[in-house]
Amino acid sequence: MKRVIIGMTAIVATISNPALAEPADANLWVGLENGRDGVLLDEKTGEAWLTGTCLKPIAKATQTGTVWRSHTVELVSIGRTKIVLDQTFTLETQSAAPSLMVESVDRGGLQSFPAIVETACQSSAKCRALLDAPAC
Repeated sequence: MKRVIIGMTAIVATISNPALAEPADANLWVGLENGRDGVLLDEKTGEAWLTGTCLKPIAKATQTGTVWRSHTVELVSIGRTKIVLDQTFTLETQSAAPSLMVESVDRGGLQSFPAIVETACQSSAKCRALLDAPAC
């Protein structure tokens, strides 16, 4: 039974991750002020990527007002064990108080971080550098 659940979870995780999305089309980045960690987003399509040392595709984001939300479920390896990682990334792009929130019940619940927002990735040096990162 455990193998069936893990197998179904792997299928869901594969389907939820965009396969043909192009990070070069992204036009918005919401991230931590002193680093590369954050979320890169194509506002036209909702395609999204985690940024850091590499670009990792996550589930398509949906928009409600100034908030973008991506609910990503994936199968990850921890040692010899595979577990389901269920996370919701919420990007508040409001200029007065932008934030990046990550919610994962199995990893401590909701965590919120003050963020910076880059709204023109093609003309921002920081955003262009993120686009050059290799895929994870």
